[in-house]
Amino acid sequence: MTRVVKITLVGVAAVLLVGLVVVAPAIYRNLNPHKHKFSVPAESELTEELAVDLTRQTLEAEGFNVNDIIPLAWGSREYKGKPEQFLARNTIDPDEGYVLWNCGDSGWRSVWIEKKQHEAVCQAFRCK
Repeated sequence: MTRVVKITLVGVAAVLLVGLVVVAPAIYRNLNPHKHKFSVPAESELTEELAVDLTRQTLEAEGFNVNDIIPLAWGSREYKGKPEQFLARNTIDPDEGYVLWNCGDSGWRSVWIEKKQHEAVCQAFRCK
């Protein structure tokens, strides 16, 4: 092997290594979103208003400007006689669901919310 070939191979390997170090954390963050935990009254159930508020706070904690994000009204369903437009409630466990958000130039986010007794846990996912 000539010296030029060796230098080229080392250079290519270095570029690939640096690319992997830079790209791997971004991929990991997208596949394993941060969990945001909020205290809520244990006796209350998950309401649409609470879900929209906590998912908005989740996006704010993720670095989004709350003035630039808008929840998506996907339709209208009733839960216990009240219409819901933003919360897509889990039909098996009504204390779980998600809210879709238009984050402007950053695209869409789906924020999953799960309420368990005195705590609500939210995770933001990038929509494809």
